[in-house]
This record gives sequence, structure tokens and C-alpha cells, in this order.
Amino acid sequence: MEAQQTTFDSESINGIRTVYYHGGLHNEGAIDFSIKRSTPHSTWERVEFSITDEYYRMGGKFKKALQYVDDLDYDIIFRTNSSSYINKRLLKTVAETLPKERLYAGWTFIDSEDFGGLCVSGAGIFLSRDTAKILMNEIDPEKEIEEDVYIGRILRKHGIEAIDDKSRYDIPILIPPDIPLDRYHYRMKTTANRLADIGNMRALHKLIIG
Repeated sequence: MEAQQTTFDSESINGIRTVYYHGGLHNEGAIDFSIKRSTPHSTWERVEFSITDEYYRMGGKFKKALQYVDDLDYDIIFRTNSSSYINKRLLKTVAETLPKERLYAGWTFIDSEDFGGLCVSGAGIFLSRDTAKILMNEIDPEKEIEEDVYIGRILRKHGIEAIDDKSRYDIPILIPPDIPLDRYHYRMKTTANRLADIGNMRALHKLIIG
């Protein structure tokens, strides 16, 4: 999170605001609305919720985040995670091409346990205000399931199908010398050392800003 804040999110882009959120405030596992806000930065703010960070209950944390931003003036949410580097200028360009209603888009995969429907990878999910509202109202914070799978199942019940976008670039270990610098989303997910992700994020940022 701090690597994101000091690299791509250190620049202010008109029309983009980042909200970092995580659980762990006070009693992990408590389902309530206790929150702790950081002093807002010029481009982002950080919010800590009184809820678990457990992997299979991440949906509850996302529900709280959606409630938190519900009063903000926005058209589209791009929900990503701490493993991602986002080129905010290109993200804005892509977002401007997407529908402002019934939007559910990103890198899709097949939900093999639910009649083969598509889900969007939790690494980066585009949502319009109406689809975000559906999730805010229908996510059960007690349900234990992969968050991205859960989101897909809820939205498919409303007839909202995923728009596939495979433009994300994955960096598994090291940044290759021929890495394209025209993507809005880079996912960094080493299997051995997450500190390597931080190094890759900073190295990529230097390449992009020249």
C-alpha cells in the first residue's frame, strides 16, 4: 500500500480519487461500522474497518468500502488490490470508454461451480454505481467464499454479465526488459517474496515516468 502511495498514486489526476481500505481495527471479526480514517492526502485517503482481513471473508470488507464511498460523486469504481500498479492516466482513458450502467468488467475467469458463468478477477474490477449498489446491498459479510467469485454470482443473478478485458500485464518474478509501458494495470504477485513486488513496483514506476 505504501509503495502504491509513493509511486503511481503520488500524482494527482483530475477526476480520480483513491480510497485505501483494510480491516483489523480493534477486534478482528467484529461486524460493525467502526472506522478509522487517515488524514486525507492530496490524491488518496486510507480507511480501516472493524472487520476481519481473512481471505475467505473479504466480501464483508468490500461491502463496508462500498458503503463508505456511497455518498461520493462518482460514475465508476475500479477496485484493485495492493499487488497492482495502476497507470491512472491510462485508467481514466479506459474508464471513459465503458458503460456507466450495468458495468462489471475486467480479467474474466470461469466459475466452474456455478454453471460456467464468468467472474472478474479481484485484481481489478470495474463497477458502475448501480452494480456497486447491488453488491453493497447483497453481500453477506458472514459468507465464506472467494470475493471475486461471490461478486460474479451476485451480479449474474441480476442478469449482469462480465465484460472481458485481458489487457492487464502480469509480472510474476522480475520485470522483463521488453515490458510494454502502455497498460493501465500491472499485477505483481511473486510467489516467494512479496518484498520483491515492492521493488518491481518502484522499478516499473521509474520506467513509466521516464
